[in-house]
Amino acid sequence: MTRIRFPCRRGVSPLVALLLPVACTPSASLPRGLAAMGGHPAQAHELELFGRFVGDWECEITWYPEDEPTRTETGTWHFAWVLEGRAIQDVWRVPSMGAPVGYGTTLRLFDPTIGAWRATWHGVLNGTVMQFIARQEGSEIVMELQDADVPSRWIFSDVKADSFRWRAVESFDQGKNWKTLQEMRVRRQRVDGKRRSMRPIVVPALYTSPPRKVDWYLNVPSFGDGMFLPPTTLDGLPNQVG
Repeated sequence: MTRIRFPCRRGVSPLVALLLPVACTPSASLPRGLAAMGGHPAQAHELELFGRFVGDWECEITWYPEDEPTRTETGTWHFAWVLEGRAIQDVWRVPSMGAPVGYGTTLRLFDPTIGAWRATWHGVLNGTVMQFIARQEGSEIVMELQDADVPSRWIFSDVKADSFRWRAVESFDQGKNWKTLQEMRVRRQRVDGKRRSMRPIVVPALYTSPPRKVDWYLNVPSFGDGMFLPPTTLDGLPNQVG
């Protein structure tokens, strides 16, 4: 058994840090059922598509208005496992400090009945709700907006361990040509002066019946594909995080 220190109070994303102090308390109900330490093993392969983004990111966002100058801001983007690791929720905020001009959350879960991801964006500043179907298309992840008057997509591309590109596009000729409305250059936030990438680990102790009490430590008997933890939660495992 390998003993892994799990610092709920530091070194985790703000989204997880908000939930884990309650999630680690056995008397809690709803928050404990929301936050998760890793992806669920039943869908390990499918969860890899968005599971790689779990962690904290910094963004440079550029808007391309039709009749206005291009505008650029910086912000943050935090991804975390939720719902026993069956889904991934993110919080996107621009700018990262001060009054937000962009702020919201997306919940993503894999739907085996359609072999794709369902994603719902909630923009808290203006009450916007947008539903997408997401699939891997070549080297990109394409999220198709559902029930849209104009074909619209959110696209993840150039995905690397510590960076990726995101853009929102729409088409006025049924997909022959696409116009970029917004794009982001995204890089993983630094931890102790270094960017930390994700590596998979299995955490079977989280899915026992009856559930065990989650304290400040997790006992992890093995490593393998399908489960993920933010690298900043791992101490003394240089071969597992990079």
